[in-house]
Amino acid sequence: MQPATPGSDQKLSPWETFKQESRREDLSVAGRKLTTYAPNKRTIGAKWCHMATLQDRLCNLIGAAVENQTSGSIIFKINPLNDFQILSTNYLQELNGNDEITLKNLHQLMTNSNMSKKEWIDSAQKVIKLINDFINEKRSGGGQNVLFQQAGTIADILTGKGDPRVATGNFFTFKQGADKLNYLEMWKKDYVAESKKFYYTKSGLNCLGNVGYSEADLSLLKGSESVELPPAAEMSCATYALLKAKSPLAKEVCHLYTSKSNIGDLKYWESKGFQQVEEPRPGDLVLYVHPKGNILHAGFVMPNLKVASKPGHEHPYAYLHNVYDFTGMYQWNVIFVRQEQNKPIAP
Repeated sequence: MQPATPGSDQKLSPWETFKQESRREDLSVAGRKLTTYAPNKRTIGAKWCHMATLQDRLCNLIGAAVENQTSGSIIFKINPLNDFQILSTNYLQELNGNDEITLKNLHQLMTNSNMSKKEWIDSAQKVIKLINDFINEKRSGGGQNVLFQQAGTIADILTGKGDPRVATGNFFTFKQGADKLNYLEMWKKDYVAESKKFYYTKSGLNCLGNVGYSEADLSLLKGSESVELPPAAEMSCATYALLKAKSPLAKEVCHLYTSKSNIGDLKYWESKGFQQVEEPRPGDLVLYVHPKGNILHAGFVMPNLKVASKPGHEHPYAYLHNVYDFTGMYQWNVIFVRQEQNKPIAP
């Protein structure tokens, strides 16, 4: 069968399409050459760079507001919509400004992404709109996590009633005796999870729902032992991918996510029987590799070269996405690996 050529009626396979969108890039890892795939055009990566920067800044504002609350305070003193407008304006001024360090970093990012300055700033503006959309949705009470409610009087606040005609601030109501600071910390954690879910799904990623342990997962992780497992929502990307692959290595990796370990080292994966493959198939893993060689993210290869992955142990959701959809957060390069059959898992 002859390979498909551009302009022909023959539809390219997912693998051939991936190769057309990619280039080969050699990295130096542990003194040897590692041949990886990287996207030709990194516009998706640019978006995640903007997203991470702006999200961190907004969460820092929210965090500072939480820390500044007093036990007798009812008003949560932050206006997300207004604060983000100021924050995003400042961010665009940075990108358009003359600060030497910012320009140096921006030049490096644009070089890595093969984008012009105009393309880079345009992508920032699209991200800003996406974050504004999220805040506005929460403002109107949409979703699970309402950012704030409008109220006109203290009585309204205490009874939980809001007056839509009066916008005097951002308020939270608490049950009598509630630990308000703890409540706000939990709210901030939910905000981060829900906002990321909003951004990812609006960007075309398919949310697979909350991550949980299936009976098969528990059998693989615990066997007949009485072992305390981390909450499923807090499992690492590596644990999630290995559970999808039904690999016994998941049991070891599951207990490494909060401690210093070498799971970010390619040699660790190789010592457990994972070898790089040229063409992936469903059931393989994709590893996201930093230019310096460490592994930053892992996903499970699905049919049609889709990837199922969980973006970090702080995010409770998993997603189905294209290989390069997460490369802005986890650098640019990927390799595909497969575990050898009958390879001992024990160190």
